[in-house]
Amino acid sequence: MRRLTALAVVMLLVACRTSAGEQAVADPPASAEARLERVVDAAAHDLDISGLSVEVLMPDGRRLSSVVGVEPSIRFGIASITKMFTTVTVLRLVERGVVDLDAAVTLPGLEPGATLRDLLGHTAGLPYLARTEDPHWTLEGFGRAAAEPHPCAPQQCYAYSDLGFVAVGMVIEQATGEPFRDVLDREVLTPLALADTELAELDRPIDRVAVPDGANFGPPGPLAGVPVNTWTGGSLVTTAPDLAHFGRALFDGQLLQPASLALMMDTTRSAALPCSENLCPRPYGLGLEGYRTSGHEAWGHSASTGAQLIVFPQETITVAILSTRPDTGAEVTRRVIAAITSA
Repeated sequence: MRRLTALAVVMLLVACRTSAGEQAVADPPASAEARLERVVDAAAHDLDISGLSVEVLMPDGRRLSSVVGVEPSIRFGIASITKMFTTVTVLRLVERGVVDLDAAVTLPGLEPGATLRDLLGHTAGLPYLARTEDPHWTLEGFGRAAAEPHPCAPQQCYAYSDLGFVAVGMVIEQATGEPFRDVLDREVLTPLALADTELAELDRPIDRVAVPDGANFGPPGPLAGVPVNTWTGGSLVTTAPDLAHFGRALFDGQLLQPASLALMMDTTRSAALPCSENLCPRPYGLGLEGYRTSGHEAWGHSASTGAQLIVFPQETITVAILSTRPDTGAEVTRRVIAAITSA
């Protein structure tokens, strides 16, 4: 789906505005839960969001949760945040030598020289859109989608591409001989016990998914809030507790070796290349957006469905936002961080 711009700098300014000697993010007072509840209620009202779910993991182990307008068990489409899950799956395979980040990938319509690293970092030169008429992506379907004009040759520009992550899914299936959903389950979902997280597909029934406010992202019915065609680039559904747990686990070392996480956080290549669009989510590593200010950093991913995942590694704070209103994640995140860090 169409990418959001990088989070407003004001979000990090709120999180990091401290004087010398103070903690980067202040310890939450006893009323943090009540303040979170109030700010989530207000955000839902102000932004006309019919369903909003927020989960915050604090440094002391506390979980702050707030849900408005939907049952806590309802799942939301997280669109491009799926790219984080796909990237972790790939890097776990890289760690075991199943795939090679820098080996050339051969797919119909993909220009020679593009690698798995390029696909994960949006430097393969593929067009943005990922559309198919079939229930599952095939080589033929990928070739048709890749026949659209390419913004550049591999390694010549930074061009955000859902189709690039579809290519990643196809590489995983070719390397393992298994459906991507099974590899994802084995590598990420089962180890973390993410029972409410699932890859949505057109030919599989799915339930408990929130209905979007306004424009649909998928076909009519239960999948209206899920950009199913983007597959490995955007078709996961989950709950806020599952999403926050994934974010914390990624930076706690439960999923990847330190060197692999460092690869996700390496934004050197994207920063050095021209961007093919006016709106560029940079800095961008491998399946991961970076946000930095005043020496402090946050990492995560945004989604046009209204979802947002932000992790402050140094402060050990994780924020997961799920919304039925498209493009509201950044504003809700700003308000939530202000609530949990205020005195």
